Amino acid sequence: MIFRRYPPKRRPIIHRWEGVKLFAKINPREELKAIAQLTRWRQHVPFVVPLTILGAMIAIQQHDLSPDWRLGTIVIANILGMSCAFMLNDIEDAEDDALHPEKRLNNVISSGALSQQSGWMVFRASSAIALVLYALGGVWTALWGCLGLAVAYMYSAKPFRLKARPIVDVISHSLGAGSLQVVIGYYAYDNNPGTGWHIVLAMTLGSVYGQFYNQLDDYDVDKQAGLRNTTLLIGKPAATFLMYLAITSAALCIVIAMLQGIFPQWLGTVIVVSGIACALFVWKNDMRGNQVGFFEAFQIPVLLVINLTAMLWLAWALGLLSTGRP
Repeated sequence: MIFRRYPPKRRPIIHRWEGVKLFAKINPREELKAIAQLTRWRQHVPFVVPLTILGAMIAIQQHDLSPDWRLGTIVIANILGMSCAFMLNDIEDAEDDALHPEKRLNNVISSGALSQQSGWMVFRASSAIALVLYALGGVWTALWGCLGLAVAYMYSAKPFRLKARPIVDVISHSLGAGSLQVVIGYYAYDNNPGTGWHIVLAMTLGSVYGQFYNQLDDYDVDKQAGLRNTTLLIGKPAATFLMYLAITSAALCIVIAMLQGIFPQWLGTVIVVSGIACALFVWKNDMRGNQVGFFEAFQIPVLLVINLTAMLWLAWALGLLSTGRP
């Protein structure tokens, strides 16, 4: 038997979905780029950071506390936790995504830019670091953080695949990509949210809206693939109704929270004014980059308002911003 020796600095990559061998140079720079793409940080950092800060600031405001190092710790932990959810989704869906031209390009495992083994290694390392950071925030953040990572794992991993189970898919998504970020931020400073639950509920309902929106957008593709989720179970009309009901209820919860004084009065003015300012611009794309109508395009301006609110509130609490009043 003759053993073939591979050229220096080259290694075989087996693309098991096509059954062919590809050869690629070991390029640390490209591998790091692929790892960054695997985390899909651009898709979740814009909402994970402000939601975590809002949760912490609500506790700080209610109990007259001050932000400290714990806030930075749990922000990083939540980013890593959400990255784990996105990484696992691409790892587990790599085989299916390889059959779809567009999805294959967006999934670094399917495209062959990163091996599945490397993906698992990065996932495990990120999970371990996140757990350590959650533990540094305290017992409660450690418990809620473990729950978040468990939901992230069960959402995509076989045999659980919560995202492919009707009703459960919406519940797990609303927890993992909505309420838990706020809860973890709050519990870093206090373990009794009180009226803060209105904000938690608002973010949960906002995540429910997002799940139905994504499922409606992927309806035809998911149906052809033989997937089962809530939207495919109840149909487009019912899913559309629940989607708008969720986002309307979320807005109502935020209004109630403002009336109950969860936010400083000056911050309420910032929310209203920045919302009006965003409405003056023409928005044509949703969070996925798809061209949509005016109402569906409100996703980006709302996210901008949430980020602005969280950052200004934190700057004020740190003494970097003054409202001009004693």
